[in-house]
Amino acid sequence: MLPTQDIVHGVAGALRLAKFDADALDDFDTTHTGFWRSFYAALLILPLFWLFLATRFVSSPPEAPFVHFMIIQTLAYAIAWLAFPVVMATVVRFLDRDEHFIRYIVAYNWISVLQNGVYLPIIILYQAVKSLTH
Repeated sequence: MLPTQDIVHGVAGALRLAKFDADALDDFDTTHTGFWRSFYAALLILPLFWLFLATRFVSSPPEAPFVHFMIIQTLAYAIAWLAFPVVMATVVRFLDRDEHFIRYIVAYNWISVLQNGVYLPIIILYQAVKSLTH
């Protein structure tokens, strides 16, 4: 079960960041525990991502069977969520900003909920319309 309090604080902080509120970072848990819990954002987005994949599969089916397509895309999704922090860990070391890494990743992960909450429904609708017109 996803920790409700972490989700509420994470999404609230993301909303405040979207409003350019500089104090929004106070809503995030920037401890090591908060860092790992911010990856719950990926689980919140996952159902919408799967719906997007299903509509994309219907509108322009690839050569792979549906189950294989979903597994491969879900693995790519997980890898992307894990690879970005690894790359950024190197970047912050290069920039000598290690002390900001956890805060950055926590904010980035939670703002991804808002970004995908806006983007994915639009692209799902586009894919659905595209599949109906072809």
